[in-house]
Amino acid sequence: MSKTLALATSIQILRNSNAVFLDETLVRQMINLGIRKIHDVAISHRGNGKYKGHRAWSKSALSLLETNNGSVIGITKYLSHEHVVPLKIVVDKIFIMPKDTSIQEYVDIINEWGVVAIITREEDLLFRVFKLSKCMPESWDGNDYFARYRAVGLFEELVF
Repeated sequence: MSKTLALATSIQILRNSNAVFLDETLVRQMINLGIRKIHDVAISHRGNGKYKGHRAWSKSALSLLETNNGSVIGITKYLSHEHVVPLKIVVDKIFIMPKDTSIQEYVDIINEWGVVAIITREEDLLFRVFKLSKCMPESWDGNDYFARYRAVGLFEELVF
């Protein structure tokens, strides 16, 4: 069973549980952590793991990787593993779904909304400057996952 499918199954069980000891805050934290753990073991055409396992890289981050002979060892202090849509928003999306949402629908949300980009720490500072570290732009249409990247001028810098 894939890790995403296992997480989606857990989400469905937790959201449909009538157990009084499960408060929404705890369930949200568990989902957030589950998505983070899936990202730590991702696989892409560049390799696997927290960094190389993701397709989207900024040109600057990719340049660092290439300069380091394709290895992330020694350069992770210059890189940021950045959730394209902040995880709070992904979890919020999961919680507005009806409780009878299918496991496959949860898998789809995690896969579609849980995109990671590898950028430099310097580029990551732009989100703080624009006050978009943990939120999407006010003008966000709810569909464009890369709206924050467009707002700070980083979208054109991404390589897939």
